[in-house]
This record gives sequence, structure tokens and C-alpha cells, in this order.
Amino acid sequence: MRGIKPHDLTAEIFDKLTNNDKELAWKYAFDRHLLKQSGYEIDYSGISYSAEGFDICGIERPMNVHLKSQYFFDLKLSTFLAKTLGVSVSNIRRFVDENLITTSLGCDIMKYKIRADFVLFFEPH
Repeated sequence: MRGIKPHDLTAEIFDKLTNNDKELAWKYAFDRHLLKQSGYEIDYSGISYSAEGFDICGIERPMNVHLKSQYFFDLKLSTFLAKTLGVSVSNIRRFVDENLITTSLGCDIMKYKIRADFVLFFEPH
């Protein structure tokens, strides 16, 4: 593992680190490139998450949902949707196959790992 010497840091970063700045800690905790480069093995399987203001139950017309993820932590979009909507991943696959859920990224929803802002499109069935 490679270390960083305090004098290699900017004064601002050093100050934030020594004062346990929460925002900076989260940034570094989810900086996959930095962690892998430093020789750390990354296991985000125990991370809990929530979706605020996300409810598509009973939609009667097409709806767009803008999803924003501040951090990348290897979470498949299909897993997120299944948990958030309270359905199985196989139901999500069916929704995707029937074009009831699509995304602005044009990606494979079943394989895509959330890492950016994007829009989901929901069609009522």
C-alpha cells in the first residue's frame, strides 16, 4: 500500500482531513480510482442506501425520474430499482423487456452500475 505524506497535501485538504471533514471523507471513501491505486480491495456490499421522493405506484401516465448519485459504489440499477420499488429483479427485467422502464443513457438497465446523473422513463402498463 502506498501512503501520502502530509506535506504532499494542500493546506486546505490537510486541514479537512485533520478535522474529520465528513464531505471529504465520503469523497475519498467512494473514490474507486484512488482506493484501487492505493492497493485497497473495495467491498461496497454492506452499504445501505435510500431513494428519497421515489414513488411510482399507481402511475397513470408516462413519468420521468431524475436520479442523481453523488458517489459510485458498484450498485446495479436493476438492484436499486427492485429494492426501491419493492419488486423482484425478475420483475424489473420484465418491465425493461416490455419497455416500461427505459433510461436516458441508453444503457442495459440490468447491468448498469449507477455512477452518474440520468433520467429513468416509466410507462404505465
